[in-house]
Amino acid sequence: MQNHWAWLINRWQGFITEAGEEKIEVEVTTDARKGQVIIPQGFGLVYDGVKYGANVNRLTKNTNRDFVGTPMHRYVPCRVEAA
Repeated sequence: MQNHWAWLINRWQGFITEAGEEKIEVEVTTDARKGQVIIPQGFGLVYDGVKYGANVNRLTKNTNRDFVGTPMHRYVPCRVEAA
């Protein structure tokens, strides 16, 4: 893990796209390619006041769909900021 990623580790970060933003806890890993963000779909479930996962639909524009109308969650440019 490179030192310049230290500000990300074990913190909540804002992921911002053209469509919206979500705050998600970050883990830095070598499992993803450089410049790639992997966000597990959790649908933003809130149970007993605790939010589990992110609703990636909020990060994808309704016009970013394939020919049958399925949201294209891949290849969405985003910006990561400290929350």
